[in-house]
Amino acid sequence: MYQFLTAFACHFHTARDTNDHEVTFPVKPKLWVNHSDTLVRAAMDGAGITSAAVTLVAPQLTDGTLVRVLSPWIGGHLSLYAALPSRKFLPERTRVFLEYLTEQSRARADAMVKACTRC
Repeated sequence: MYQFLTAFACHFHTARDTNDHEVTFPVKPKLWVNHSDTLVRAAMDGAGITSAAVTLVAPQLTDGTLVRVLSPWIGGHLSLYAALPSRKFLPERTRVFLEYLTEQSRARADAMVKACTRC
């Protein structure tokens, strides 16, 4: 039996396979934290399994430090949000920065997944 580690105080976990088939299953987490690096470190130290964005753990998957155990199931995608007071009257430099950040984040994520031989 796997020890499940989670960043959410939940009793159920939802995952999708490559055909977008969704399944929800009960979990009894052994560790709840609000920091993904802590979950990844705990999994690397043998505390159990966790759900993490492939883009965050691609280097560890590639070098074998972490192993994907529930393939082809996907637990979710990493989202990045920008908190703005309003989109109305958004300064041009802010809009350009957000576009740059979006492009760079996507390019980095794509490069990590392509470089990952065990994702």
